[in-house]
Amino acid sequence: MSYTEYNKRYFKCSEAIIHFELYRVLRNILNEEKSIFPIEYLSVEPQYPIKGEHIVGRKRIDLVIFTREGERKIPFLVIEVKEKTVYGVMPFKDKVRREVFKYAKEIDAPFYAITDGFTLRLFRTKDGLKDNMQQAYYFLITPENVRRFLIEIAMLYLGKRDRLSFEIITKSDIDEKIKHGAFLKAINEVKRSLKCSQDKAYLKVTDCIYLTDC
Repeated sequence: MSYTEYNKRYFKCSEAIIHFELYRVLRNILNEEKSIFPIEYLSVEPQYPIKGEHIVGRKRIDLVIFTREGERKIPFLVIEVKEKTVYGVMPFKDKVRREVFKYAKEIDAPFYAITDGFTLRLFRTKDGLKDNMQQAYYFLITPENVRRFLIEIAMLYLGKRDRLSFEIITKSDIDEKIKHGAFLKAINEVKRSLKCSQDKAYLKVTDCIYLTDC
């Protein structure tokens, strides 16, 4: 599936739909292909309940991937799914990262990630809130990408890699991948004329491109 086809299918989708699609792909791979991974993945659990000293109220983690160590079931990766914005997950406020970090720390998962179905950021929990491994990767939810991600994060855990091999994506890269001709110029014109936010202008322009003949 090309980026344009993927963008048409998923950009207008809600956070819940992106969450379900990632869960579906993860579940299928972990159920059918466990033998290909360098560590023993057990399962992926959606809406995992969490409570603890540093967690306020009743919270649920979007997705938790578990592995096996001996006879124990171990939380391995916490994944938080966010709705797509104009520039992907790079500009998410520190509040989002701090929240996901607390979840990972509370259940003792070595990794946590934030994704919007287009880009992904990955962190080691032991690094706290340092900037280590904070690159945003170009990451579409396809079986091939998810399978590769699971293999590579296992190799990170085993010390056989120091980063993922996915393309590192910057704000300007995302601009380039989502624009159509004078796309960004159109966004800025709509933003000025309607005096609205960048995201609202983006949605207005994409409605015009994908949904009408204007």
